[in-house]
Amino acid sequence: MRKKRKILAVAIASLFVLSMLAGCGPDSTQTQGDSGTLEGRLASAEPITMTIHMHYGNINVFDDNAPIYKEAAKLTNVTLRGTASAAATDSNQAFNTMLVESKLPDIIHGTSTNTNKAGMEGAMIPLEDLVKQYAPNIQKYFDTHPEALRGSLAADGHLYYIPCIYEKGPAMGWFIRQDWLDKLSLPVPTTVEEYYNTLKAFRDNDPNGNGKKDEIPYFDRSKSVKNLVPLFGVDKNYYAVGPDGKIYAPTATEGYKTAMTELAKWYAEGLIDQEVYSRGSTTREQLLGDNIGGATHDWFSSSLSFNDKLKDLVPGFRLATIDPPADINGEVKNASPRTTLNGNGWGISKDNQHVAETMRFFDFWFTEAGITLNSYGVEGTDYTIVNGVKEYTQQAKDYAGGVPSYMGTFGSREIGIPVSLEAEIKGMNKDAAEGFAMYVEKDYTISEFPNLPFNVEENRVIKDKGAAIKTYVDETTQGWIMGNTDVAATWDKYVNDLKAMGLDEVISAYQSAYDRYQSL
Repeated sequence: MRKKRKILAVAIASLFVLSMLAGCGPDSTQTQGDSGTLEGRLASAEPITMTIHMHYGNINVFDDNAPIYKEAAKLTNVTLRGTASAAATDSNQAFNTMLVESKLPDIIHGTSTNTNKAGMEGAMIPLEDLVKQYAPNIQKYFDTHPEALRGSLAADGHLYYIPCIYEKGPAMGWFIRQDWLDKLSLPVPTTVEEYYNTLKAFRDNDPNGNGKKDEIPYFDRSKSVKNLVPLFGVDKNYYAVGPDGKIYAPTATEGYKTAMTELAKWYAEGLIDQEVYSRGSTTREQLLGDNIGGATHDWFSSSLSFNDKLKDLVPGFRLATIDPPADINGEVKNASPRTTLNGNGWGISKDNQHVAETMRFFDFWFTEAGITLNSYGVEGTDYTIVNGVKEYTQQAKDYAGGVPSYMGTFGSREIGIPVSLEAEIKGMNKDAAEGFAMYVEKDYTISEFPNLPFNVEENRVIKDKGAAIKTYVDETTQGWIMGNTDVAATWDKYVNDLKAMGLDEVISAYQSAYDRYQSL
């Protein structure tokens, strides 16, 4: 065990080094502009105030009083003032409403879809030449991470927003009640068959010791069984890239039929939460807190935080990270990669009168100082440095919801920035950090589906026909899993219905966008 932890510690340390190297530009203390080099990290020779539209995820709005941005103003001479209403609850609607204003905010934050569409329609200006002229740190990042630039370009080939970038790695992992395995003298399952048998043991052998058959072997917050689908050798996404470079729909393959048949059996046998389609986001709190949940597939940090939350409430409680069980083809892989380009970012509106200063301001967030500020907050308040190592303060660690919630509350936002992997791991507890590092070290995680530059027509097809297809797939899948309909008896009709709804057209839209992405 000591040797294992030592290896994981080395892996985590390596991730820290890579994270810091990724964020450093050619000169993190000076910003070059058309009038020469400004002193320090200044983006403007004189203090200026600019407006920003920021409303994303239906809840995140720019806060003028956020300590992070007050500190940024001191360092850059740029103060931001938000224009989006915190009372708005639909980010897309807020974005579209903003676009019809007589004068647009100086900086526009939004999703890649919205910002690229706005850019191609003339509301935002192209940034690729401005990056070369005013943003050496961003340019350095794009030079060393060409996929970040390629995945951010619009269908017309222009760059309209600077993206929020996460480093590659696992988003989610496999977790199981180690205390239950110990209670039943069971080994960690390593194959689909062993996983199935372990779930049956959890169902039948009273691992929580209360004398009742109330255990729920597998549970999931996603209101679906999609996280179990890869166990049967099938991609869990609606669309994927095949070995031949062609886009296809995994949900219309024979492999998906097999997965549905088997998982319907698991559900009927009580191995999957009977309320998996209704519990939702509080599933872990309910089932782990009641000591009846056995295994799940979820996020590292939030899932393993229950080891701290429940240590005094559930005697012996321990949720452990396990290697992904080998699928039915014998492949061991994690089908839940992090989305490196999460879709959010910011750009410059056509009405901005401080283009050079804005680009320098954007560039600041690609320096070590900017990355640290957004990821760790203000030194002395949110983090301290001990022997050259940054550590979150106790108030950040003890905050309800943990460090991520703390940072979000006090101003950290998904702006155009490379997010610090070091800070992400520092925000995890020891169990989560070790589990995350194990998945990275063993290179379990598959490549993510790329962020594609859809044009207007492709977006229309995907929105109009793709959305209806997704709903139909979800509803049919739920019916199969819950036993309302039989997979074999309805499969041919299901596939024919997908084609009639325009599946081939949606795949064609994805294919043309993917081919364009490959040629950029």
